[in-house]
Amino acid sequence: MKDVFARLDCPPLPEVCRRFIDWVARYTLSAPGAVLKMAMSVPEALNPPKPVSAYALNPKAEGFRKTKARERVLKILAEGPPRPVTELALEAGTGPGTGQ
Repeated sequence: MKDVFARLDCPPLPEVCRRFIDWVARYTLSAPGAVLKMAMSVPEALNPPKPVSAYALNPKAEGFRKTKARERVLKILAEGPPRPVTELALEAGTGPGTGQ
């Protein structure tokens, strides 16, 4: 037995991961705790995912100069789902600051 020195505020391990850890422990005849420790050896794995900002078309937007690059961005946004700025710029063939 070991003392608990901290409790991390992170989401629970998904059921599929827990089943996989149990399977690996049985398959390798290892202690489940040792397999869990190996699976959690990367501290960043316990951090919640970083939020992703995505941009969508605002049909009421006014007051900006329409350039050819911005026209391409607006066309892409009108035809599909919201996209992160880097993906949107790549698809439109522009720089990431075009829509600002």
